[in-house]
Amino acid sequence: MKVVRIVWFDSKGVTSEWEFKDEMEPMLPVVISSVGYLY
Repeated sequence: MKVVRIVWFDSKGVTSEWEFKDEMEPMLPVVISSVGYLY
């Protein structure tokens, strides 16, 4: 099982991380375009 980690920064410079597992993969393009970057 692969896990994709997404990291982004908010306006205060705080780093947030999400981990996406395979079953959530169809949502990745939407999430990336709206909140952050692939890491």
